[in-house]
Amino acid sequence: MKRNLLLFCCIITLSCLPGCAGSGTAHVKTAGSESETARSETEQASSGQETDQSEPEADQPDSGADTPDSAGSDSGTVGGTDEGEAENAGSLLVKGKGFYLMEADADTTVNPAIELDGADGTFMFLYDILLSNNIQGNFEIKGDILTARASDGQGRYRFRIESRDVLRFVQKGSSKIRLSDAEGSEKFLKDNAKFTLEAHVMPTKEEVYAMRKKVLEGMADEDIETLTDNIKAANESLERSCIGGNLFERLSDPEDLSWNLLDKTGQVQTGWAFEGDKEYDSSSGMTYEQFAKKYGEPVMTDNEYDADALISIVQQMKDSLKSTLLKDDLENIIQNINSAKETHDVEYIRQIYYTVHDMDYFLLRYGIEDIGKNIPDMSVVSTYYGVLEVYR
Repeated sequence: MKRNLLLFCCIITLSCLPGCAGSGTAHVKTAGSESETARSETEQASSGQETDQSEPEADQPDSGADTPDSAGSDSGTVGGTDEGEAENAGSLLVKGKGFYLMEADADTTVNPAIELDGADGTFMFLYDILLSNNIQGNFEIKGDILTARASDGQGRYRFRIESRDVLRFVQKGSSKIRLSDAEGSEKFLKDNAKFTLEAHVMPTKEEVYAMRKKVLEGMADEDIETLTDNIKAANESLERSCIGGNLFERLSDPEDLSWNLLDKTGQVQTGWAFEGDKEYDSSSGMTYEQFAKKYGEPVMTDNEYDADALISIVQQMKDSLKSTLLKDDLENIIQNINSAKETHDVEYIRQIYYTVHDMDYFLLRYGIEDIGKNIPDMSVVSTYYGVLEVYR
């Protein structure tokens, strides 16, 4: 059972890394490129290597945007408020930490977020909560406008405070925020994009240990090892696919060939490979399919486990539990696999990832210590999505 799930996760990872172009991707980097050698923090931790801590190059503010001076003086509230402003909406944000996640829509394939720490007036902006790239600095509040400035001076981000729970991105006066790492992408964060305070609370180390003991009570050691290793393999493999292979962006296309891994067994095609810098150009007069068939080579893999087989594997793990506490979460994985197969909707894959991430880092392991002690950037292992039923 352990080998089965690991094999599937490895196939997903390999098929979604940039070395294999899907039905909606024309460009393939050759072996040895930066994208193909990208690895997740968790993988590097196990090998003793350090991750690249360089921050992404920030986009400059719109040329017609307000400068800080024109938008107001710099003498605003930083990490606190005057007593006279106690009723101001902004004062509600400076009494502790808040994690605000952008609400996704049909065109969204990444999840930007901003974390505010009112105690010292600092922020961290994540282009995508699945990636380690982030910008950090200080924020200030004037009236109902929150302005976050990067510590290196290369980025400025403005938000209108709608309430304690909702921030709205203000494009004017802000640096452009690109929402895709795909080559040539022109997707930017839109004005008035909604960021909502996440209500879930990350479990403490003591709560994780206590819940793990309850969940695994009465299980045979071999079954515990199988469950732990399977979830770890699924999480780390999907994590690599998200960080290095634009997994969610690719699967947002229901026709992407990677979906074949859920639909079929045997020899299945997961994409197209092109030599060198060969790229599809619509001016060629060919459709992408015609171009791919003429200049590309099908990327094939031997797929032994389709959605039905994966469901059977998760069902076996569910059956091995003696406690009922974790059964609902494993059932959710089963239902999401089945729905993903039926609809080719990327949101079901996203929910599977969120579930195995939380189950691995905040239940079966404690990622902040077990993994975090070996890596310089803990933004991935310390992210808690709050999807586990076991903590509700």
